[in-house]
Amino acid sequence: MKKLLFFTLYGVLTLTSCSKTERTTTNTSDVNTTETITECTPLTQEECIQNLTCAIVTYDRKAVAKLVEYPFPQPYPLKPILNEQEFIQYYDRIISPDLCKELQNSTVEDWHQKLWRGVYFKNGEIWIRDKSLMEEDTIDSSEGYKLYAINYPNPLQKAALDSLCKIERTIVGLEKNDINAPQACYLSKDSTLLICLIGTNPTDKNAYINIYNRKTAFIPQVSAKISEIEDDNQCLNTYYTALIDNFTFVLSDADCCGRHISESSYMLSLSKTRNRSRSTNLFLDSIYHQYNTNHRCNIHLMPAYLHEVAKWW
Repeated sequence: MKKLLFFTLYGVLTLTSCSKTERTTTNTSDVNTTETITECTPLTQEECIQNLTCAIVTYDRKAVAKLVEYPFPQPYPLKPILNEQEFIQYYDRIISPDLCKELQNSTVEDWHQKLWRGVYFKNGEIWIRDKSLMEEDTIDSSEGYKLYAINYPNPLQKAALDSLCKIERTIVGLEKNDINAPQACYLSKDSTLLICLIGTNPTDKNAYINIYNRKTAFIPQVSAKISEIEDDNQCLNTYYTALIDNFTFVLSDADCCGRHISESSYMLSLSKTRNRSRSTNLFLDSIYHQYNTNHRCNIHLMPAYLHEVAKWW
């Protein structure tokens, strides 16, 4: 009965999510004209779930694309989807037939609230949210609930990932029997430093951070094993901490006060331990002094894609 309710409400909600208003105007020839204006109201949580479910199950690509928050993230090293046209173009790589079956056999009880992070399907295969609930300054300009992540296995996506991973593994010189691969890549804003997180997955506790200098291309000047990965679930911040020589450096998507910067910017913070004033790692010493401001060394980073950086680095 609840499955049938999804499909019944889909047609109704698709029509009622936009309301029409009429405005009467008078032109210079004293003839009244009526102008119809379509105003789309933001979707509620329930409306988004119902519309999204039915759009995916009925293979309505355009309808799904209109329910997406852009840019839509893709696993590294695939680039994010920027707009509706790109989403439709890569639709089969994003949404698999198996995911359609999962939704077709679902009920409203399969969706769960995760504080203000949004609402997820079953074990996190699909996430929706109202982004304005995360940002205090946009609370009065809600865009409603939209799809912002899909974490469901897709053979077409895996094939695209494997192809790019093979290229990036070659760039950083990993051996064929090495199971690691670049999991994320960041450039300093002056494009002189490249930071790569290398491991089997983004939360691999055995991962390590390589720092490259443009002058020496893809020969790592620093290679340090991650000592700690901390997820701040309340603020959506992730911290990768590594230790080398007398330096502690933290790669994060938060500023020095722990505030979430944005989903497209990161920071590398360097700090010295007190037991030694100088480091034996001259490269770390040099970037520490180069980027040091008010006794803090915070290097602002931008997401990058190693296979693209290699073309001009």
